[in-house]
Amino acid sequence: METRFGIKALLKNYSFGDFIKDITIPLIVSSVLVMLSIYKKIDTLVLLSNIISLALEIVPALFALLLTAYLFLLTFFQAEKLQNILGSQKGKELYLQLNANFALCVLVAIIALSFSLTIYFVLDLGLCCIYADIINYVAIFTLSLFLGFLVKIQFDIAVDLYNCGQTIVL
Repeated sequence: METRFGIKALLKNYSFGDFIKDITIPLIVSSVLVMLSIYKKIDTLVLLSNIISLALEIVPALFALLLTAYLFLLTFFQAEKLQNILGSQKGKELYLQLNANFALCVLVAIIALSFSLTIYFVLDLGLCCIYADIINYVAIFTLSLFLGFLVKIQFDIAVDLYNCGQTIVL
């Protein structure tokens, strides 16, 4: 029996092709950031600390904004006029895609926040390691990838919300 709930359903509505499309630009930007920091011989600890500070300021606010927008979306789709839109296959696909984008963005925000907090606490411990630069570069790459992915998905959500708004005039 196929379910409409859970991670499997989310991944069904957010395909691997969608993931590749959404991750490409953040992957390129993160790679360039790491390559430039290696080329410029930037202190990885300082760069990582700056990215962590940025992430800990942005991600919680983004998370709150996402949850608020998602609540509005769910309320929006309860309107009587929009029930007609959900009666068509295209309307259902639009709703499922938007729902999947929101859910994925919330999940990525949770992962990014958890990752940021973990790195913050590890940095605060002041641990030293001979592989510190390599570990820092991996953390810089991963965190910038999460942040870039969140921004890219936000863009997709904005377009999907616009598309929903456009359906009202039809």
